[in-house]
Amino acid sequence: MNSILQGIGRIWVPVRNALLSEVLHIGFLALMLWVFNIGIFAVVLANILFYISMGLLNYFSLHSIVGHEQEFKKTFVLPLAAAAVMGVLTFLCNLLLQKTTGSNTLSAIVSIIAAIVVYSLTLLLTGGIEEEDLLPFPGGRRRSPAAAAPASKTFQLL
Repeated sequence: MNSILQGIGRIWVPVRNALLSEVLHIGFLALMLWVFNIGIFAVVLANILFYISMGLLNYFSLHSIVGHEQEFKKTFVLPLAAAAVMGVLTFLCNLLLQKTTGSNTLSAIVSIIAAIVVYSLTLLLTGGIEEEDLLPFPGGRRRSPAAAAPASKTFQLL
C-alpha cells in the first residue's frame, strides 16, 4: 500500500505511518526485553507488530483518502487459515523427519517443500486462489487438454 499511497501523490503518508509504527515497535521491544525478559523472541514479536501496525495504518490512510474497501475474507482470513494449517503440518513433518532420519538438513529441505505445497493446496481448496487470480502469471492462459473441460470457479473443501 506504500506504493499506492505514493502513486496518488501522498508520499509522506507512508513515511508518517512508518514513523508511528517504529515508535510502537521500539516501545514494545523495550517492554518485552526489559520487563518480560523474553530475549530474542522480543525482536520477533516486535517486528511482527511493526509490520501489522504499518499495514493497518496504510490501509486506514488509503481508505480515508480514496474510500477503498478491501475484501476481508479472501485477503486476510483465508491466507491466515492456510498459514496456520501450513505451520502445524510443517512442524509435524519436520519433527517426524528429524526423528526418523536424524538429519536437520534433509528435514528442513523436505519441510520447506511440504510447506509450499500445503499452503498452495489449502488456498486452492478453500477458494483463497481462483482461476482468475492465476491467469496473469506466466503460463496462466495456457490450458492442458484435460483442463479444457468446464471447471468450477472455485475449489470447495467439502
